Amino acid sequence: MAKARSRTGLRWPNGCLAIAVTLFGVAAFSIITGWFRVDTVLTGSMEPAILPGDVVILTSEPVAALRVGQIVAFHPPSELSVTVVHRVVEVARDHGSIVIRTKGDANTAMDPWHLQIIGTSVWRVSLVVPKIGFLLLWASSGVARFVVVLGCISVGVWLVVDFLRRQRRMPPPDDAPAYEDGTLNPPPDAGLGVSRPARQRTGRTGSSGKRRRRASPLKPLVAFPLAMVTSGVLVMTVGATAWGAVATAPTETLQTTNVSAPTGLTGTGSCSGSPTQSNVTLTWNASVLRDYDNGYLVTGYTALRSTASLGPYTAVGTTSGSPPPNAFTDTNITGFPTPTVFVSDSAGTVESVNGSTYTATPITTGTQSSEPNDIAITPDGSKVVVANEASGTVSVITTATNAVQTITIPSGGLLSPAAPNAVVITPDGNTAYVSDHNNAVVYPISIAGATATLGTGITVGTLTDPTAMVMLPNGSDVYVANYTSGTVSAISTASNTVVATIPVNGGSGSPEALAVTPDSAHVYVADQKDNAIWDIATASNIISGPIAVGNLADTNLLLFTVSDPNILSITPNGANLFVANVSSGTVSVIATATDTVTSTIILPAGAKPNGLLMPPNGCQFYVADAANDAIDVVGVSTDAFVTAVPVGTLGDPMAMSVTPDSARIFVANRSSGTVSVISAGTDTVIATIGGISSPAGIAITPYPLYYEVEATRDLWISPPSTPFEIAPGWNPGGWQ
Repeated sequence: MAKARSRTGLRWPNGCLAIAVTLFGVAAFSIITGWFRVDTVLTGSMEPAILPGDVVILTSEPVAALRVGQIVAFHPPSELSVTVVHRVVEVARDHGSIVIRTKGDANTAMDPWHLQIIGTSVWRVSLVVPKIGFLLLWASSGVARFVVVLGCISVGVWLVVDFLRRQRRMPPPDDAPAYEDGTLNPPPDAGLGVSRPARQRTGRTGSSGKRRRRASPLKPLVAFPLAMVTSGVLVMTVGATAWGAVATAPTETLQTTNVSAPTGLTGTGSCSGSPTQSNVTLTWNASVLRDYDNGYLVTGYTALRSTASLGPYTAVGTTSGSPPPNAFTDTNITGFPTPTVFVSDSAGTVESVNGSTYTATPITTGTQSSEPNDIAITPDGSKVVVANEASGTVSVITTATNAVQTITIPSGGLLSPAAPNAVVITPDGNTAYVSDHNNAVVYPISIAGATATLGTGITVGTLTDPTAMVMLPNGSDVYVANYTSGTVSAISTASNTVVATIPVNGGSGSPEALAVTPDSAHVYVADQKDNAIWDIATASNIISGPIAVGNLADTNLLLFTVSDPNILSITPNGANLFVANVSSGTVSVIATATDTVTSTIILPAGAKPNGLLMPPNGCQFYVADAANDAIDVVGVSTDAFVTAVPVGTLGDPMAMSVTPDSARIFVANRSSGTVSVISAGTDTVIATIGGISSPAGIAITPYPLYYEVEATRDLWISPPSTPFEIAPGWNPGGWQ
């Protein structure tokens, strides 16, 4: 019986190679197309589930199937070159978005971030292959790539050479001699001279015989190199390509980001119950995120305080709850430094007075005996700006050195020369706005650098306008009272142009005083002619009113313009507006929420209130009573007169200012040439500073405080909020 020769030696390499090529091709194609991703774990944060050197196979997981306990891969915030493989420990859903928290199994605390899912799926660990990761990492190096490619080529060449050598030795199957046993081998005694019976050669047997086919050399020639190249590409792809860098992939799903820091932080001074203590009440936007148990994701907030915007910040208190309160009061703030008191001396100087020793140092500014007039200071206390009306100049004083730069306001226009009479400063301290009373012009002056620069004049009103100005606390606009033309001009600080001209009582009113709420939403106008208050909504510049009050007529208006029109004051929380009714000798209290008069405060007989001062803590306010030569103290909580503190003589006091801690009031007594220092705790004069010629204006260096808020949960702390600055003692009451 004839036997066909075996070809097993040729079939199994081809079959294995075909399988290898298929597997390698599928693997490479899957990685490149994003069917799955491969990464090597380098740290032990997931021990014992995943060890350093293990390879994780990542597959796409639908968001709907995401559960606590699954292991996902992601880039941590701000580190897109790093891949973290950690377990999901929380899943929070809020208004259609999903936020998860993660933790390494070997770590004691959760990761300090939240991960927001913005797509339809996440990359989840489906398989862990132990200990081959370091080989793949080695394969990603340049030397390894060279070795892999060289090895692939060498093995391929060797296999091809070996195959050709075997083919050359093997006779063709159809022409080879066949012996009686059907094999190609001769009998044991063939060629040795021993005769054996002849055997019939097995040959072709017509249609029943099968033709032997020669094995094609093309299969191994193609299969071997293809397998080698494919395996090399696979190894180098797995070892060198980060999963986040794959060109094509399913919808990217996991965006790593910290949960947003608290926003909308703001603050205001508040009363602690003692006139000598200051509080700051903070508010911010609360988080509404929920965790997988439908509890609040944020369980607390920490308030921090600093004396510099860049810190360092110190925690001053916390809130907690479910949800935690989004308000905190920093009570009884202490540690305020000794302030410097700047007093305008009508002899053409500004006196720099030490707030503790009360010693004065003169600084020459104007040139006329009737100036300076108005005086203002930056929130950080670094610059003092003085309006010298008689000489038509503005002095910019650097408080650190008492150096003075003089800026001349241009003459001409309606009247000549220029008469700068009022000053306001932006909250950032970069720009001062000075009004020219004679020529109805407001000038911006850049004071941020070492050298102050005068900007282009902005025309407002007519004739002897303006009479008063106020800066919005947000710094967006300056509002100017144009007494003669019966209007209020709104100047944009961004463009230094008039963006609105608002008629008071149809243009027939006489606006002499302005005050602004702490939230910058409303500017109140004192209309002397109509004995009324008007309310301007700053968002639309629409005016409403009138709110009828007492007689605003001020007989001092022509004699002492510096003290007027400071007859409006607003509490630090913006709830109440106080109006000095000069001829009536009363103070009206207006609730800003309803624009209605809620009470009228009766001052001592014969009082002529021509100035108001609201300290930063808002416990009580002070009324300059020029007719009685006294400061009248009024309780804010009771809206009632408390006591009168005698100061000066003959029409004093003239102007007031307060220290940042609300503990002391400095009063300029123009007629007597003195400055009185009143203790807010005892409502008595504790010092009198003499030797000042006709003091008319006062400004005290503030003490900037900066606050931040952090959201907390367990050991996790969010990034801090944007710092909020409050400068107790700066621009008190919103009118100065």
